[in-house]
Amino acid sequence: MKKSNDKSNITATELQPYSPKELREIAGSVETYRTGYREEYAWTDHEGNVHVEERLLTTLNNERLHVIAKDLYVHGAREKDRKKGFALQVVGQTVCKAETR
Repeated sequence: MKKSNDKSNITATELQPYSPKELREIAGSVETYRTGYREEYAWTDHEGNVHVEERLLTTLNNERLHVIAKDLYVHGAREKDRKKGFALQVVGQTVCKAETR
């Protein structure tokens, strides 16, 4: 069997960050869900039937959604400078000692 090294059909995808407008739109959707104070959940009974119900949103989940929306609004309000980014630097060296017996 011959191995093919043809990579012409493989394309590398580049991740694109969300625009500020998209981040604000997502934050608005999170806020709409959060202020509804209801969450949907599903469960399966012993016969394998799926049941979908609604319940009140817990205080913890409500707070989590609030923080998520706040972060999205904060990051969405800023225009990102494309020149700035994260740079990784090697600070030290790890030495592993192998035990011989």
